Amino acid sequence: MKAAAHKQKEFKMNNAIIHRFSKLISEDKYEAALSYLNSCECRKTDYKTLNNIGWLQLQLYDDIYSKYYKNEDLLRTATDSLKSAYNINSGSLYVLYNLGCAYFTACEYEKSADAFSDYLKINMNLDIVNKICVLYEKQHETEKIEKLLTSKEVQTLIENKNEYFEITMYNLILILCQTGNAVKAHELAQLLYEKVRTGEADIQNIDLLDVVSLFFFMNDYKKVIEIFPLTSYIYSEKYYGIFLASAMHERKNIEQIHKIILTELDNEIKDILSNNDITDKDNLIAETAQRKSAFENAYNDVKQGNFSFEPEFKASSYNSCIFTAQTQQERG
Repeated sequence: MKAAAHKQKEFKMNNAIIHRFSKLISEDKYEAALSYLNSCECRKTDYKTLNNIGWLQLQLYDDIYSKYYKNEDLLRTATDSLKSAYNINSGSLYVLYNLGCAYFTACEYEKSADAFSDYLKINMNLDIVNKICVLYEKQHETEKIEKLLTSKEVQTLIENKNEYFEITMYNLILILCQTGNAVKAHELAQLLYEKVRTGEADIQNIDLLDVVSLFFFMNDYKKVIEIFPLTSYIYSEKYYGIFLASAMHERKNIEQIHKIILTELDNEIKDILSNNDITDKDNLIAETAQRKSAFENAYNDVKQGNFSFEPEFKASSYNSCIFTAQTQQERG
């Protein structure tokens, strides 16, 4: 009876702590929230509090306006907090996720991959699959990437179009290219292209320029030229280089192409100067001039045979994994 009463009291106390923590976070008072959690006695025994402390420390470590920005001692403390949370509850998805993030931030890629792999054992999802691919790439573990992406579980999630399936398809195409499965890779790239082109894929995850990079990697320069007119204006030096290199392989006149692009940029500057409604002219002109310079660099690299490009494995950005007043239970 006493034990049950104590447990109920502990639950109410922890619930009150999470509500106070949630209020401080909603007000963007991260340092105050950290001080508050560190003052709570339950920080030694409650995995949710330890998880939230670790998460906060990671946020402050990456916040350029924080006094803790890139403080390595804080990063170690964050990892220790999350390890303590893991020791209390090794099955918490939030803890496993944040621990993977902490190890990634510390460049401990093997430990990060292990934490995310433990996450997958509990909840298979493509966001974590993609993050593991990036981690394996950093360790040059090609076979592990291939085994993961070609597994039945991952293939089923792709077929069902689970969230981030576009990124996983991109990664699968890339690993097939690297392991000599060119025909299958090209088939999937064409399928991914159709999904992006028709809007079936989320362009926030993978867009036409990403697909272009895959076809370029597979030396399908004709397809690159075919797709590029469908894309928005080329802002990236990298993609401009891909376009010019492909055009040169297809025996196009890249000098004429480059001249047209530079003329468009010059006209863009003239339009900015003549538009009296634009208040930030100097910055816009500087950005356009910078883009023009970058395109000149790409053009020269292509002309001299120095342009090279190899796509990298992709993953979505990190999301928050904290216990708040709104999320007492963990989301899968």
